[in-house]
Amino acid sequence: MEDTTMVAKTRAEYESIGKAASQELIDIIRDIGGWHLEKAAADNNGIKVETRKSTVGESDIIMTTCELDAPAKRVLAMVLPWLPYRLQFDDLLESTQVIDQVSESMYLVQHVTKKKMPLSARESIDVVTLGKEDDFYYVSSAGTSHPDFPIRPKYVRTHQYLGGYVIYPEENENQCTFKMFIHADLNIAGPKLMNNIVQMVKPKFMADKIKALKKALVNIPIDEAHIKCLNV
Repeated sequence: MEDTTMVAKTRAEYESIGKAASQELIDIIRDIGGWHLEKAAADNNGIKVETRKSTVGESDIIMTTCELDAPAKRVLAMVLPWLPYRLQFDDLLESTQVIDQVSESMYLVQHVTKKKMPLSARESIDVVTLGKEDDFYYVSSAGTSHPDFPIRPKYVRTHQYLGGYVIYPEENENQCTFKMFIHADLNIAGPKLMNNIVQMVKPKFMADKIKALKKALVNIPIDEAHIKCLNV
């Protein structure tokens, strides 16, 4: 089988991947049908978890939604992988590395995550794009490869079909609506039961990240220069 992790791509190909992911995320946001509320994943932190079937891959698309007491651009700065804040609150994230800047608001990024039961340590290469529609900001992410970044020893390479964030500013500028998405092949080895267990814990991992983000918005100062330089 061909090792697709070492396939070289042109800048235009990376840009095409990024644009396609952005459009897919926008389309998902605009199409409100087909979502299933996961009552079993509900908690008392105001985080709603919904899933939707996809025609790509075996896993569902997962969307979490909550209200945040922070300006939209402050939240945006917190989650961007090329700014220093996400590593300060995301306990699952071991490191991020910007491999290349594809365009003004599009980057090629390596994400490395820590071992967290039932998952071993993982890593991915993603095209991450920052953008804005009339009523929301978004960050889209889609998996790819880069010849200078083969699979790390003792890590599992995952593939992100689509991931990211959508942030709606509210009339009160110190509040926003925050949505997080994941649709990925986590490359689970072993019996189907293990894959089912992982699918069940994904919403918990996402909810844990949102809880950590809420605390970070209170406790971690953000350089205003980073907010001013957001290209949206």
